[in-house]
Amino acid sequence: MNKISSQEFSSFLNRATIGGKINKYILQFQDDGIKFAESDEPKFMFSVSKLDRTAFKEFENIGNIVIGNGELFNRMLSRFVGDINLEKVDNKIKMIGLFDNKECFFTLSDEESLDRVNEIKLDKLQHELEIDLSSEKLKEAVKNSESIDKDLDLLFETKKGELIISSGKDDAFKEIYNDKKIEKELKVNFGQPLKNVIGVLRENITIKLKNDYPIMIKNKTKNSEFIYVVGQKEETQ
Repeated sequence: MNKISSQEFSSFLNRATIGGKINKYILQFQDDGIKFAESDEPKFMFSVSKLDRTAFKEFENIGNIVIGNGELFNRMLSRFVGDINLEKVDNKIKMIGLFDNKECFFTLSDEESLDRVNEIKLDKLQHELEIDLSSEKLKEAVKNSESIDKDLDLLFETKKGELIISSGKDDAFKEIYNDKKIEKELKVNFGQPLKNVIGVLRENITIKLKNDYPIMIKNKTKNSEFIYVVGQKEETQ
């Protein structure tokens, strides 16, 4: 039996799936918690997330849980208030609300039904620059860009001591963050997929950059860790 706050479990799923952009996934129950390693359908965003077993009041390894419709699963989960128990019963996941004694069953899918990509080997990615900052700074940059045009790109540019986030060529908006540790000059452009990831970030983060390379964002909280890899946007002439 797996006992956990329904709100904490729902919050983890929202962030792991990048606000529901990843709708089909496998929850890998392991001895030390739940692992999530999936990409969105266009394969622009990859999420490697971990919910530690310390988030659970009771925990057991029940193997892989294959969710073929994340939107429906989240709707069913939202019915509960307070703690829930999660049980695997044949080809279903059983959710029991401990506060109001609600029960519901969600039918699991087969792993073969998911169009999955091979898991990215995070330790093989070779970035050139690592920057620590508040997730709120990135959210503010997105907010400012979308107040001008929701379709504006996010250009990440570094100069000595500075991280500059702008809309690119026309500089319709520009945010400058000072960081003495920045020495290398880089320039990488991103589109909507990165904005989707920024929307689910919390607290402090670490970003890793390299020219002509996907961005990596690490976001660690008390009982969970989220690592996102997002492809750059190819420049159009």
